[in-house]
Amino acid sequence: MDLANPNTGGVINPPPVPQTDEITPPTLASSDPPSTPLTDPVGAPPSSFPPSSSGAEVVPPAVPPSDPLSTGEPLVTPPTGPSPRGKKVVLSAIAGILLLGTIGGGIYIATHIAPNPADQTGQATSPSATPAPQITGVEVTYLGGTAWSISGDAKVPLTQGQSVVEGATIETEDDAKMLLTLGEGSIVRIGPSSKITLTSLDPESMNFTQEQGIIYAYVGSESVATFTVVAGDVTIEAQGTAFSVEKDELAFINVFDNKVMVRQGGKEKEVAENTNYVQGAEEAFDLNTDELETDSFLQWALEEELGRIEAEIASEAEGSASLEAKEAYKTTLEALGIEKLDVLKDTFLASTTGAVSKITLTGSRLENGAVSLSWTSDGLAENGYKIVWSTTLGKPYPADKRTSEPILGYAKTLGPMKPGKTWYYRVCEWTGITCGIYSNELSFSF
Repeated sequence: MDLANPNTGGVINPPPVPQTDEITPPTLASSDPPSTPLTDPVGAPPSSFPPSSSGAEVVPPAVPPSDPLSTGEPLVTPPTGPSPRGKKVVLSAIAGILLLGTIGGGIYIATHIAPNPADQTGQATSPSATPAPQITGVEVTYLGGTAWSISGDAKVPLTQGQSVVEGATIETEDDAKMLLTLGEGSIVRIGPSSKITLTSLDPESMNFTQEQGIIYAYVGSESVATFTVVAGDVTIEAQGTAFSVEKDELAFINVFDNKVMVRQGGKEKEVAENTNYVQGAEEAFDLNTDELETDSFLQWALEEELGRIEAEIASEAEGSASLEAKEAYKTTLEALGIEKLDVLKDTFLASTTGAVSKITLTGSRLENGAVSLSWTSDGLAENGYKIVWSTTLGKPYPADKRTSEPILGYAKTLGPMKPGKTWYYRVCEWTGITCGIYSNELSFSF
């Protein structure tokens, strides 16, 4: 560093201190009284440098020395002789220079290395141009039966009113039905024996992974989100629609309102309102209302949806953008005969009386690889029936596969089934917890 130019190299010269006419060094003789502790000049930052390593205690003068760099005077006045006083003057001058260096170094560190509070404040308060949405979770608005939230190795029971966070997996028991409220008018209903992962809850791109079971989803017309369900090899994408997905060996999709886009193996297929699509099929088919009548989860979901949408229409402002879409959805539900499902339940419960002691099962393999099953019973299965099937003869519930929801009827079509296997089918009386009486067993090869 050029001592004549203290600003060279970014070093900040400390402020000048008052100059005195004479520097009087302290006496270093051993008989001198104890010196006053070293203190920093008034107004100067505390010294951060260690004490001198020379072994002798250096005591600063009572009045700070002048800055020789700013006055142009010689740093040290040569002694006139070899007197001890001259040596003491030199030592005092050196001590003064060291003190000034310490002060200058502290100022340099404070201004060049320490963070600038003003800069920190500016960074902290600078608003983001596009703040990221805060993802917290979705609410369990309704829960009947037992369901679990799984995150990593943790598996905890769910309760009504609880929130489930993004990335968690929901698993329901055989007795469970639940409703998740997603916001912007969208909901997901999850049936029994289901396993669904909340892959993404981004308001602009919601994604769910369905490993097994059945769901019913309504995506509000006011929602801007792309709503996607991944069920095995099939991806179902929807926006402003109502549909159900049942995942077993294959995925079964019912579209109740508007349409969905189904993707598999690089192919896309649009599935329209009031149609049913089975994974791998070339075409979609009209909704089978007989199937809806015997599927108690879909009965519950559709009945609840009709009540929910009627309540929303009643509170909707006249002329609002979403009112027309909701009224169309209500009309669709009514056309499906949802209001008659309670009558159908009553008809089933009145079909017979007494305890079940025998169930007789008949069935056939259809051309498309599906299985049509029907049965009779000598008593009333008040909780309905379940179908269980396996690649092993006589395997009891839960077998390899089973219908997710008790059937309040006497017929059901399953499949199409994947080729290359032989399956064994039975129907059982559902007790609400497990299977009671079983039917005879049928087998079909695919």
